[in-house]
Amino acid sequence: AFSNIASTISFIAYIQPVSLISLIFVGAILERIRRFFSPAIRDIKRLESLGRSMLFVQPFTILI
Repeated sequence: AFSNIASTISFIAYIQPVSLISLIFVGAILERIRRFFSPAIRDIKRLESLGRSMLFVQPFTILI
């Protein structure tokens, strides 16, 4: 997967070197978005694991 991405970027850089400037900006924007949402994703995964925990599942199955 990485070699495909690297070869595609190198091919584009060879054909159109000016496009690397926009690629750097897009990469920076995507990295900021990833850093912004990483804590939220971590919290969601933590809440999912709590929901699957046997401590919380058993009382609800008894009630149903």
